[in-house]
Amino acid sequence: MSGTVQNTLDYGHAIAVAESTWWVGHYLPGDHFQCHVYLIEAGDQSVLIDPGSKLTIGKTFEKIEEIIPFERIKYFVAHHQDPDITGAFQQIDERVTRKDAVILSHWRTNELLKHLALDLPLKCVEDMDWKLELPGRQLQFIFTPYLHFPGAFTTYDKSTGVLFSSDLYGGYTTEWSLFATSVDYFESMRLFHEHYMPSKEILAYSINKFQKLPLTMIAPQHGSIISGDLIKPITEKLKNLDCGLFLNAKRTSNLPELSDFNRLLRTSLEILTLKRDFKEIKEALALNIQKLLPLKSMSFYVKEPDGQISTLAEEENSSEPGVRDILLNTSMIGLTKIAWQEQYGPHFFLLDREVLIIPLFSAETGKTISLSFLELDHEIEMNESLADVIDQIILPLSTAVEREIVLRKVEMEKKKFYEQAIRDRLTGLYTRLYMEEAVTRLMKIHDRNKSSSFAVIMFDLDHFKRINDLYGHAAGDKVLSEAAEVIIECTRGEDINVRYGGEEFASFIVSSNHQTVVAIAERVRTKIEKMRISFGDHLLKITISGGVAFRKQKESLESVLQRADTALYQAKERGRNFIQIDPLEEREQNERKG
Repeated sequence: MSGTVQNTLDYGHAIAVAESTWWVGHYLPGDHFQCHVYLIEAGDQSVLIDPGSKLTIGKTFEKIEEIIPFERIKYFVAHHQDPDITGAFQQIDERVTRKDAVILSHWRTNELLKHLALDLPLKCVEDMDWKLELPGRQLQFIFTPYLHFPGAFTTYDKSTGVLFSSDLYGGYTTEWSLFATSVDYFESMRLFHEHYMPSKEILAYSINKFQKLPLTMIAPQHGSIISGDLIKPITEKLKNLDCGLFLNAKRTSNLPELSDFNRLLRTSLEILTLKRDFKEIKEALALNIQKLLPLKSMSFYVKEPDGQISTLAEEENSSEPGVRDILLNTSMIGLTKIAWQEQYGPHFFLLDREVLIIPLFSAETGKTISLSFLELDHEIEMNESLADVIDQIILPLSTAVEREIVLRKVEMEKKKFYEQAIRDRLTGLYTRLYMEEAVTRLMKIHDRNKSSSFAVIMFDLDHFKRINDLYGHAAGDKVLSEAAEVIIECTRGEDINVRYGGEEFASFIVSSNHQTVVAIAERVRTKIEKMRISFGDHLLKITISGGVAFRKQKESLESVLQRADTALYQAKERGRNFIQIDPLEEREQNERKG
């Protein structure tokens, strides 16, 4: 990365950043770190923070002399031991003439700095109760362990509210500016911290300390100074940043690639947490993956219990013949990782021209539960870089698919139990519980729309008690079951057939006229009359009676059932094996005809 200056400040001179506080660093073209040196002006007890390296110290000396004579600096703070801030100590050691000048740092740093063999004494900030009293101001040293090394600390100026944050809040910048101009500066910080800091938890530990301070400015050793309203949003983003990036490195240590992988995992987790619908999850993950691959479409295929292949979301049409061929090879699903590699090569994926086939493995069984097909915009090369990308996307894809498979099984079980609850076990007809739920919906439709209609046919098997008494309940159950089959056969898919009680059935006929309903009822009666049921050595003959009623708008379910039941009673009175229309309905029909 090459740096270019993005503002009109004169970096050839010292720049005031706060009261009696100056930037005295030096801009190095082509340096993506851009190390900073800060001077706190405090008379003959002035402080130089992170003095710099041999590359910059000459210019730093010149800028200091613009503000104060170099001899007025008593304290040299070294936040850590790296050469970008301690490389200049040999030149400083040669230039210092006062006897009380001292280097301040953590004991861990001082144990390393002593190997520079300086005349300047080394003093530990922890032996100073983590603070330094200056004329009219106090510096507070804040311990930030493991950021980036065990003895790391920062310096807070209580009088100005400036935090000299060392490596924290630092960033890589392609177009460098001494001051951050927007929250977008965080993107420069992201890559720097993701690889440099050990973990999110360790980072948050120290950021929590900073959030308790009344900060007005954060002056890092690298990157840009953060001030004003930018402090809070950037701090929140930094606090929640995933770090320890090199822990994710497998075949690459390229920072931008690792950062992209890290972001993919983080955003994928957010997607899986926030979204429930699999189609939405698939679309969101596809947008994520498009940042790493030229993805055109993505499909997921699973093997059903009957061995057929099905898709978990809407299937995209692919013109690739290889996809169709592989889909026929259902043995690819159910393989272990070892078996997959033995059959298809060292990578956990196949590249078939412009299609990536990625097996997704169950975390529980270790076997392939799905094949994901990633159709690409153009052909890509199968290499280690591609393998790294697949390694990163396979976890969120597997998690999403495995969760969807589990949810599908749960839904199927729920549907199964619901069906068992709403279906009569003997006849397969709906129960009265479901009848009330479903018919209530029909009644609401009927009440809103005068042109809609539905009728009720109440059926009752004639002399059914005699069958139970003569042949037993097993024979009675067979009669009920076969009679129910006839009712289902004679009605339509949208009609609702219910086992209303014992040997009594109710059929709710949807959106039909008078003639159709009566024809359905007669068809049931005729078929059952002709039916012969074999039971042991016996051939049973049965008949059925029915009563028909058409619901009036706003009429209650109880009322229309009562009218159908009254019609059924009249059919029985007329000798059974008869279909009787509700007398009220029959009278109205005759009046309309007349």
